[in-house]
Amino acid sequence: MRPNKNIKKILVIGNLYPDSFPENIAVTLKNMGYLTAVFSLDPFINTSNAYFRILSGYAKRVSPLIENYFSKKLVRKAIDFNPDLIISTEPMIPPNAIIEIKKQTGAATVCWFTDSIANLDRQYILASPYDIIFTKEPFMAEFFEKKLGKNAFYLPEACNPIWHKLTDLNDEEKKHFGCDINITGNMYYYRALILENFMDYNIKIWGPVFPKWLNSTTRKFFQNEYVMKEKKAKAFKAAKINLNLIHYTEIRGVNCRAFEIAGCDGFQIADSKPTMKDLFEIGKEIVVFETLKELKEKVAYYLSHEKERNEIALMGYERAHKDHTYEQRLKTLIKEVNNLQSR
Repeated sequence: MRPNKNIKKILVIGNLYPDSFPENIAVTLKNMGYLTAVFSLDPFINTSNAYFRILSGYAKRVSPLIENYFSKKLVRKAIDFNPDLIISTEPMIPPNAIIEIKKQTGAATVCWFTDSIANLDRQYILASPYDIIFTKEPFMAEFFEKKLGKNAFYLPEACNPIWHKLTDLNDEEKKHFGCDINITGNMYYYRALILENFMDYNIKIWGPVFPKWLNSTTRKFFQNEYVMKEKKAKAFKAAKINLNLIHYTEIRGVNCRAFEIAGCDGFQIADSKPTMKDLFEIGKEIVVFETLKELKEKVAYYLSHEKERNEIALMGYERAHKDHTYEQRLKTLIKEVNNLQSR
């Protein structure tokens, strides 16, 4: 790593598509005044053919030649751009690529991992010489530090006020996005099985695909539309309840949806997580549940109490834009990098 200097150029590594984690980082960095470039490991991420995307990802996993090809492209990009800081959001960058990048550029290199511990995959992150690992899961940060001596920090996800914001809807949009219960994101059995308890409600599911292997009566609610940016904001705002079912492998952390829904002035009922109370005031800025019985009771209650829903949504909106934006998270990340460089 280079001697302490002002960070001016930042390379973001991650699959770039609308409203993706890497895009939110890159857009925010540019607005903060940093010269920013993005390298996408998957050039086919934006193709409309889902099967081609899957085949492309599978090819890189099973073929060392293809993995090495993209690794070499990444190293060349880093050398050409010559950044002061590299922020990787990808768990599948081979360690030898990070080693070579650090050798050739001397840039500070960090990984900001925002998935659950179940998706560490080959654990390349642990074998790579990152200067700092940031994770949204405090358990992971503590575990990596204690067991492996890694320089690891807890850094939650965020909302992006550029498009995660309060927005007006016309009558047609209210009809299109309006519903009793909204779920946005990937569907899997945990979410489907909970949602099956609310089949009598007006439900809308927004996402890239409803898996063919997922045998659930909730399929009829799938809108066959992937919402992002301004559309996502309208979907969150138009729903009476945004049901935020956080994956069960998120041990103590929360997902990005918690911040995005709040940032769009949406009312949400979310899985209770230990860190939630540190991020939002429970019952005033967000509603959480522990059991299915509790969830049923709260859905029924808040559907019939519009004023309370709106008050909680507004308080959550103000909290998200005050404390939980990408700019605030990136300031924390860069501060930790500067602290490390000054040691």
